[in-house]
Amino acid sequence: MIVSGLTCSIPSTGKAEMAAAAEWHSRIAGLFNKKLNVEVSSVDTDLFETGVLDSLAFVELLSLLENEFEMKVELNDLDIENFRSIRNIVKFVLERSRVRGWEDRAPTASPDTSNRESESRKSREVA
Repeated sequence: MIVSGLTCSIPSTGKAEMAAAAEWHSRIAGLFNKKLNVEVSSVDTDLFETGVLDSLAFVELLSLLENEFEMKVELNDLDIENFRSIRNIVKFVLERSRVRGWEDRAPTASPDTSNRESESRKSREVA
């Protein structure tokens, strides 16, 4: 006897993805506001052309990103396009964080917490 089945799913409206992106944009904008003391008007503002990022602020931003997101910015990551706007920075951070496994978490969650929770899940799976 041959049995076949049909699997279907409801197409995504993208609302959840848009909400998550907005939260990440807000988090990066918060770094500019609180740590670099700069207000960025839009996620698409060209940070270099407008003078928000000069060479000193750029180095400070790299350090903030490494500390905030527990990531290492490598020399080959230093493509200006990765840092031209908040939107590009979010994309850059999310691409690097996928390896760490915490990109789907709410941006208010600390990577430290995510790693501890991940380790806890792994130890429960092994047990």
